[in-house]
Amino acid sequence: MTDPSSIAAAVKEIEQSTKYIDVLINNAGIEGPEHKTIHKIDTIEELQKEFLKDWDKWNPTFQTNTAAVISVSGSFLHLLDEGNKRRGWATGKRETQKRVSGDQTDERTSQIITVASISAFNRQITAGLAYTASKAGAVMLGKSLANLLAPFGIRSNIIAPGRKFCLLDG
Repeated sequence: MTDPSSIAAAVKEIEQSTKYIDVLINNAGIEGPEHKTIHKIDTIEELQKEFLKDWDKWNPTFQTNTAAVISVSGSFLHLLDEGNKRRGWATGKRETQKRVSGDQTDERTSQIITVASISAFNRQITAGLAYTASKAGAVMLGKSLANLLAPFGIRSNIIAPGRKFCLLDG
């Protein structure tokens, strides 16, 4: 998801086989530098050290968790538009959703689903600062895509899974 040639190869394969997609799921994530215990730090010197450790892991975290939302979504947009066309929707930018053929009762349109994380909304650091910020960025991009793509009949939604907790008897 961070290698343009890999994304292009996936697009090409779909173009040659089905020629459309109905749903694109952006589901990628790496944790980046760990800051799970940052809230337990007692001195400003320790906090400063923690902020600056593993600085080289920030860029890959943002490339994977945030920037890939746009690079992957952008690469597949024409295939999502083709998915709408296949269902009988007018393609391209339009003021209102207009079906030009097909089952008039089928209201489905193509969509992008971006998997973020509950960390994007938490005040407590559960993974790392880079992870939290990058998933918050993914949320914002998903929301922006919803606005940008609505006139083209493509929906954008975000899901934010959290940690799974399991209580065992016994």
